[in-house]
Amino acid sequence: MARLNLSHGNMKSNIKLLGLYGEAKRLRPHKCCALLVDIRGREIRISNFKQEQQFLEFAVEDVCVIKCDEEGFGSISDNEAIRVDCPYLPKVLRPTDIVYMNGGKLRAEVIDVTEMTVKIRFKEAGLLPPNSQMRLQGAKYEAIPILNIMDMHDLKAIYEKYPYEYVSIPVVQEAKDLHEFRLAIGNEIA
Repeated sequence: MARLNLSHGNMKSNIKLLGLYGEAKRLRPHKCCALLVDIRGREIRISNFKQEQQFLEFAVEDVCVIKCDEEGFGSISDNEAIRVDCPYLPKVLRPTDIVYMNGGKLRAEVIDVTEMTVKIRFKEAGLLPPNSQMRLQGAKYEAIPILNIMDMHDLKAIYEKYPYEYVSIPVVQEAKDLHEFRLAIGNEIA
């Protein structure tokens, strides 16, 4: 089994990896190897930083805006604006909610929400690495679709050239999540 995790890299690097997978299958026609695509699902990722930056540093009481527009994730995050790949955050977060970053080492409180941004105040000092996860309090995930826009785009693009046999869906909380996924992909992919 070959596994491609869409949470890491970008479409260009993923297609390059799939090219290596396709070449390996071509060179070994007598071998069987299924392809598993691990989607992002409800996972929330922070965008990359400037090349020379290995992390962003925040102090207690620092204020920052989380930008949630769909185009924003391709942009660079900095200490004024953290860009994420989830346009649904402003719909699920409210003032006083807590968001966790860097594996829970950074904790911030929501202080304001607009249509496409969430303003936060850090409750702990620490470092934020690029492309790391942002986590929410439990029940908040239910309001975020199981299949995000980037996943749908990537699944379609990959399937055209490298048909996969399996899809792994993270942060599944109930059976209805799998039903939602099946409805979302419909006949478009499988």
